Amino acid sequence: MKSLHKFLGKGGKRVEIEPQSLAAEYVRLQDEMNTLHDGRALREAAGIVLEQLPDGPVALYSTSDQGAGLAAACAALRDEETVWRRIHVAYPPAAPEGHAVVIVEAIAGGAAWVQSLTAIYPQARVITTNSRLPAPARAA
Repeated sequence: MKSLHKFLGKGGKRVEIEPQSLAAEYVRLQDEMNTLHDGRALREAAGIVLEQLPDGPVALYSTSDQGAGLAAACAALRDEETVWRRIHVAYPPAAPEGHAVVIVEAIAGGAAWVQSLTAIYPQARVITTNSRLPAPARAA
């Protein structure tokens, strides 16, 4: 999918794609994730995540760059012991002993994504922020 995104944004311009296509949905979701590149949106998303975290030591994991940035911001804002990391489901790290695992993402993944993460981290909580953040601004 990363190569699809590079192709669709080649040369700084978007190519024409069918509005109801899988490619259009991918670009829409990527734009939504990219809202976290804005400091205000990141701060708001961090607040959403922080209010849902359990007490005690937490390991914040994400499978996306934007989610990892969000996890890092949350770890920095938290007083309790918190580690964060961008992970890959093909070679996931073990959670530090005594830490609750929380998967943090800007948008919810599909069924296969959820299934793979819950197989790796059965006790993990998944927190996504997309349903509570403002819609991304569209470039003209």
